[in-house]
Amino acid sequence: MGVTFAVRGFEPVDEFKNERINYRTPGNIVLAAGGAALIAGIVMIAVDVGKRKKARAKSQSSGAKTRVQPHGLGVAF
Repeated sequence: MGVTFAVRGFEPVDEFKNERINYRTPGNIVLAAGGAALIAGIVMIAVDVGKRKKARAKSQSSGAKTRVQPHGLGVAF
C-alpha cells in the first residue's frame, strides 16, 4: 500500500490545478513502518533460533531427565 501512495505522487484537487494532494509523504511513512516491522521480525526470529539452540544444547548435556507425557510419567537417562 505504501508503494502505491509513493508512486501515485501528486494529484490535482480542482480542475484549475491550483491545489494538489500529496500522496508521497504518507506513502513513504507507510513504507518506512513496514520496513521497520520486517527488520524487527527478522531479528526476533534470529534471537529465538539462537535461544532455542542454546536451550537444546543445555538440556542435552544434563544427565537424567524427567519426562511428563500424556500417558504417564517417567525418567530418561
